[in-house]
Amino acid sequence: MQIVAPESSDRAASGAWSVRRVLFVLLAWDALLLLGHALLQFSWRLRYAAPELKQIFRVSSEDSLVTWTSVVTMSALGVAVFVHGVRERSFALRAAGVWFLFLSLDDEAQLHERFGRLLGGGGVTYGWVVSFLPVYALVGVLVFALLWRATRTEPTARRGLVAAHGLWALAVLLEIPEKHLIRSNATWSGLELQHVTKFAEEGAELVAPALLLASVLSLLERAQWRRLSSAEAGWRHADRADAA
Repeated sequence: MQIVAPESSDRAASGAWSVRRVLFVLLAWDALLLLGHALLQFSWRLRYAAPELKQIFRVSSEDSLVTWTSVVTMSALGVAVFVHGVRERSFALRAAGVWFLFLSLDDEAQLHERFGRLLGGGGVTYGWVVSFLPVYALVGVLVFALLWRATRTEPTARRGLVAAHGLWALAVLLEIPEKHLIRSNATWSGLELQHVTKFAEEGAELVAPALLLASVLSLLERAQWRRLSSAEAGWRHADRADAA
């Protein structure tokens, strides 16, 4: 039976608490941004607020706080996965980190939207779905399998992994009704329904990397705790040998 030193247990609990606080702050910030968009876009009293104010919270705008948060979170996720790959000496994890960094670049530079227009979307950016979605999906499945294996002893991190990829899958699926709603210009009580699906899609894409970032941070914290515990065990063994 492995005996864990009390200070090691305290350090592990402290690390887990720190990760939970990071996740809470990220989700609270995401919720604030989504609430701001919902109030300014869907509330009858606030729909005619100043355009500059609405632009700050607009989920579909590339120069809003929502997009900035998404890019920063995805970049942090890429760095965290890359660092985990360096510590575990895993080329695959490092490649996954680079993939997430590319996704943050894609989000910032609107790469798939622009290529979608080039491939013919009639002004709507859905050409990428046919051309690039299979590649994105394949890489996504490979990354999911890789992180699934990395979280085999961490059930909490694994739940975050599943939830994040579930939200990404939902965001892709919402492209289908959104496309038809844009073409039909469907409305309900004066509200264009395409804005509702867009809100749900962008909300899923905003929350997903935050969940996965917390999972990867917990893996980093657990790996650091194992190294420290191993070092402490070595020091104690050396002290007992010297005493003998």
